[in-house]
Amino acid sequence: MNFNYYLPVNVVFGCGKVKEVGEIAKPYGKKALIVTGKSSAKKSGLYDKVKDSLSAAGIESALFDKVSQNPLTTTAIEGAEFARETGADLVVAIGGGSIMDCAKSIAFLAVNDGDINDYIFNKKYGLDDQRISSFQLEYLDASGGTVTITCDCTIANMQE
Repeated sequence: MNFNYYLPVNVVFGCGKVKEVGEIAKPYGKKALIVTGKSSAKKSGLYDKVKDSLSAAGIESALFDKVSQNPLTTTAIEGAEFARETGADLVVAIGGGSIMDCAKSIAFLAVNDGDINDYIFNKKYGLDDQRISSFQLEYLDASGGTVTITCDCTIANMQE
């Protein structure tokens, strides 16, 4: 078996690193769409820390907090529409795997026309570099978690 696997990833890890999100994101955009679930990022205070860090770096932000477990394609479509409406050129995801997956889909769909289902079922093709920049902030708790470093994602299409 032969293959090449190119995965440009910059992992920034450590206590208090959330304060650096704005400076890390600064080269990639001026308007961030912050993608979260319905409440954990807000209750934990992480959303406010991220928003404040982005603001301090001169990056405006808008919040999309509609992602649930096992996100649906319709949620990604709604998020992409909101990203376009707000002029977001950067996606910042706060949460676990479902948030990460939906945020990657939103970043892709924000600049690729058509229905995401066409891409999922190989009826249409987009290029991986045709997406707005995205950053994933993995929110880990005592129960464990996973680190997402790929541009692949899992979202559910309940219509097909």
